[in-house]
This record gives sequence, C-alpha cells and structure tokens, in this order.
Amino acid sequence: MRWIKQLELEILWPFYTSQIIQSVFKLTTIYWVVYFLSIGHSLAQISLLPIIMLLTSFVLELPTGFLADIRGRKWSVATAIFLEAFAITLIPFVGLQFKLLVVLYVLMGVGAALASGASEAWVVDLLHWHAKPEAIPSYYAALHSLINIGFIIAPLLASAIFFLTGALHYLWWAEGAMLFGAGLILLMFGKEKRMEHSQHKLTIASLYQKTMLQFRERPALLFVIVVMFLFAIIFGVTTLAWQPFLQTNGVPLVWFGVLFAFTGVFAIVYPLIHKLILTQIGDRRSLQLISIIQMIAFGLLIITPIVGVIILFFIIQNLDSIKIPIFQPWFQKHVLSVVRSISGSIIAMVGAIGESVGYVFAGQLVERFGFSAVWWFAVGLCALIVVVLMFARRINCNTPLCSSMVLK
Repeated sequence: MRWIKQLELEILWPFYTSQIIQSVFKLTTIYWVVYFLSIGHSLAQISLLPIIMLLTSFVLELPTGFLADIRGRKWSVATAIFLEAFAITLIPFVGLQFKLLVVLYVLMGVGAALASGASEAWVVDLLHWHAKPEAIPSYYAALHSLINIGFIIAPLLASAIFFLTGALHYLWWAEGAMLFGAGLILLMFGKEKRMEHSQHKLTIASLYQKTMLQFRERPALLFVIVVMFLFAIIFGVTTLAWQPFLQTNGVPLVWFGVLFAFTGVFAIVYPLIHKLILTQIGDRRSLQLISIIQMIAFGLLIITPIVGVIILFFIIQNLDSIKIPIFQPWFQKHVLSVVRSISGSIIAMVGAIGESVGYVFAGQLVERFGFSAVWWFAVGLCALIVVVLMFARRINCNTPLCSSMVLK
C-alpha cells in the first residue's frame, strides 16, 4: 500500500478497513439476478427490487442529508450499514414471498439514503480538520483500488462457496454477517470532526438556503448532475442485463466469479492512473474518452457476443472505476462543508433516478426485443454523454468561483 501515505493511513484506516471488508464479502453481486430467477421470479419482477430500493433512497435523500449535517455523519453511516446487513441476512428466508422482498429492499433504500452524502462528507471534513485537503483525491483513488481488490476476491469466494455447497443462499448470510462487522469497525474506531459550522446552530431552513445558493451560483454543478444521471442509467442497464446475458450465451454459473475477478484486476489499476490521464487531457476529455471506449465495447457485443468479446467488454466496463476519482474530488472541492452531506444526497438522488430508469429499460428491452436492444440503448447514452460534455465547456459564469469549476 505504498500508494497510501502513512499519515493518511493513520487517519483513515477505519474507513479503508471497513470498505475492503464490505467489498471482499460482496458475495451476492454476481449472482443476485440469477438467484431470484432460480426461485421463480421474472426478470420484470427482479428489476422492480432495485428500483424500489432506489426510489426509497430518493424520497429520503434530503431528510437524511439534513439529519447527517445536523446530527453527525458517523451515526448515519453506521446505521446504514447495519440496516443493509439486516436486510441481506433475511433475504433467503423470505425470498419466495415477493412482498416481503420489497420490504427488505425498502430497508436497504433507507440505508442507502443514510449513507449517501454522509460517508463522503465524514471523510472529507476529517481530512480538512487534519489540514490534509490535498489527500482527498488520493483518498478516492486508493479507496476505489481497495474496493476493486475486494471485487476480485469476492467473485472467486462466491464461486467457491457455490461450487462447494451447490446453493446460493449461503452467500446472503455470509455477506450480511461481514457487513455487521464492517459497521462495527466504523462505529468503534471512526472519528468524526466537523468544520466551519461547529459553533453555529444549524436548522433545516438555513441548510436549505445555503444548498440552493451554491447551486445557483455554480452552474457547472448542473452539468455534473446531468452527466452523473446518464452514467447512472448505463450502470442500471448493465447491472440488470449482464447476468442473464452470460447465461444465454452459455457461460456456466460457476465461471461467473472467475470472469468477474479476472477482469476486475484492471479496475485496480485504472484509479491509480487517473492522475496521469487528468494531467494529459483534463477531466472533461477524460470522461469523453471513457464514454467513447465504452460505446465501442457495447457495439462489439451487438456485432459478435463471443467469449473473447465478452471478456473485453468487462475489462472496458471497469473503466467505471475512474469516474469517481475524477468526479468526487472536483465536486467536494467546491461544495460548502456545512451542506456537504445534503449536496452529496442531491447527487445520490440524481443517481437513484438514473439507475431506476436503467433497470426499467433493461427489463423491458430484454423481454421485448432481446439483449441487442439493451446494448444499442447503452451506445446511444454513451454518445449523448460525449455531446453533453462538449457543451460543458461553454458555461456562462458570472463569478470567479464559477469559472474555476468549469470542466477542463
């Protein structure tokens, strides 16, 4: 971990440790669609579950963001992890009853709302309190490389458990148990330090005014919202479609983990080279380049979905791991500390809407027109992102602060 400085590690080790535990034991990621199909639910029904979770998160984003800014980010994040652990552990017990599954996904939506915005705000303000704001970009890069290390181990571990037991429900129980452990680490060892507003009494009204003011004065934030919305749609489409797509093309279930782990190696490297890419071509062109490459990958799946192309597709899709290290440091740099959680919640709301749209389109397109329609839809979205980013440079700014935020 030489790419994580010792001082940063002393400050942030509970966050890194908790996150890598969550990632290593994210065992259901590669099998959740297949699992629900195997117990009798249709793809259309399955697509509703993440939509319900995202809509719940969307409805609660603003209230939970206000609470985190007023009451503290630590309790918000820890509670979120415990709620998710509880829901995941219960899924195998109620899986056959769709209505109870909906209830559990509502709980996960509550957890997602509590964590979104608050988790980033907690770490960013902690680094500011330690006078280490320059560590924020490296934190995001290191965090996502650690996450992706977990995402290599998790699929292999999940495939091994399935191979040894022949059952998928054990994955939910193991993941739930380890999530509880990850939450306890943050609760016991995570330190919270607040900036800027510690001596002032905060109200929802004052936070709302500050939040709206910063969005009015900084129009570049609106372009970030649009681009993140489109990326979220693509994420929803691919998340729902790829598992049945692999099954349809004859890939055995036990090989899902191997494929995901092998291509995940590239996701470890990508965040570590994002600084080089940013230095050479800037953030706007970096995102355009990623979109063009992913557009080509989707196009190859349309032309010839052979094994080699599928592997190449997953390698390219892992370019997603660069997006957060590009977006988040820029976004956090220009967001007021006093409304950092609520601002992050607004971004999460946009992502929830986009991801929900992606799930809806994926479910309907696959059942009505087949997988090619899904990949054509993704190609169109990638092209739209490239066009939007072309116009992002032409923002009319009336203040020096706004001008400093334009994507380069």
